[in-house]
Parts: sequence; C-alpha cells; structure tokens
Amino acid sequence: MTRIAPHAPPLMSRAGTALAAVCTAVIGAATVQANPVNLPVKWSQPICPTAVDPNTIFGLDRESQKGPPGVPSQILADDFIGDGTPLFAVRWWGSYLFNPSVQPDMKVPFQIAIHFSDANGNPAVHPFSLPATTMQVYPDVLAFQHFVGFDKAQEAVYVYEAMLPTPFPQEAGIEYFISIERHFNPNDPTGQRWGWHDTCEPRLDWAAVTFQKFGPWDTYTVPQPDPNSLIHTNLAFELMTIPEPATAGAMLVFALFGIGRRIRRR
Repeated sequence: MTRIAPHAPPLMSRAGTALAAVCTAVIGAATVQANPVNLPVKWSQPICPTAVDPNTIFGLDRESQKGPPGVPSQILADDFIGDGTPLFAVRWWGSYLFNPSVQPDMKVPFQIAIHFSDANGNPAVHPFSLPATTMQVYPDVLAFQHFVGFDKAQEAVYVYEAMLPTPFPQEAGIEYFISIERHFNPNDPTGQRWGWHDTCEPRLDWAAVTFQKFGPWDTYTVPQPDPNSLIHTNLAFELMTIPEPATAGAMLVFALFGIGRRIRRR
C-alpha cells in the first residue's frame, strides 16, 4: 500500500527523468502484461488503516458501476482542486462487493470522466458541491488491478492504476470532480458488482452520485447503519502528473502512442 510521494530532482535532470518515466509508463500500458504507474502524485486522498488495527483498511466500498441491461447504474464522483499541471494518470482503490476471495493481478476496464464543479464561483454550496458540465470522458480505461488487503467487512481491496489515453489539462485553483465507474461485464471474475473505497482523509466536499450517464447528480448518502457512523463520505484516489519541464515531451509520447494504437486497430 506504499504510495509514491512527489519529488523534485535538480532542474537539469528533471526533464529527462520525467520523460523517461512517462515513456516507461506508456510503453508498459501498451503491453499485455499490466504494469503499475510510477509518476509523481499531485493530489492524494488514499486508503488508510483503521484506528484499532493497522492491518485492516478503514471504511467500506461504495458501488460505482455501470448497470447491466435493465438494471440502473450507480456512478460516484469526488472532487479535487486543479494545480495547473496536466493530469496524466489516476490511482484509486476499490473492491468487488461482498467478495473476500483474492483475485490475481490483471487489467480491468473502467470509464473515467472529469467534470466541472458547481462550486466554482459559488462557494456557498460547500460542502455539498456537485459535478456540473462534463469536460472529458475516457470510456475505455484499462487499469492495473493489484490486491492490497482486507477492509472491516472482509472484502478484498485492490489498488487500480491507469495512464489516461490523453492528458487532461487543468486550471490552477479550479474545482473538478472525477467519476470512476466499472464497466459491467457478465464474465467478471467474481460475478459481482464493484465499489469505490472510502478514504479516512476528507478533502473538500462530499462524494456525489448519479443513477444515469453524467447526471443529474446528488450528494451521496451512505447506506445505514454504517460501521463508522458515516452519513456522507470521501473516496480514495490519487492523481498523477509529469514534472513541468517534461510535459511537452510527454505530450509527444502520448500522441505517438495514440497513433500506434489507431494503426494496430486497422
């Protein structure tokens, strides 16, 4: 469960180091064998242990999955503040609901979307801000899934890491929401629905929920009774970037990777 902290190497080496990192990550994402992403973290609200047992993960998983035909979806989102650097990769945590069996490392499909927050220019809505305009959709993100431990409900918890197909540019000081939903797949290894895990590090506003594609949104209310007496919650995720001197080179790598993917599909 070790997370990568941001670092700042000397200026002369920073661009080369960062560009090498993104080349490695992008090439790894293209291979059959999934590889974890190793980039500097710029926003962090990860999972954490319970207060009484350092070997048990705090909180529960909250369903966030596109429903099968005839079954409503439940999609969750949580907010963050842009720092002016592009978003290149995402790390998050979750489980297959009510399943204690440990699944092997594999790639699994998700949809990730970035939304403008209705709190921008309207601070009175805090802490109940909601996603507004959808700014970017990544419909088929393949994430690396790796087991990290068990929560209080004895669900197996996994970390997920994925490079985005194209970076998302952010404005400094602007509030955004990120939504993450597991694709429905009747051949899922557990045959069960997926949930996004709580974090014990509340940041900004509460998580939001919608029951259809891209809204309308509402503040997510935790099902009761909750073992931690939560009424609302925040969700566990981290956002990653490339140090600024390497951003232009990283954009070129992403462009070449995208061209290669299109050629292979023909």
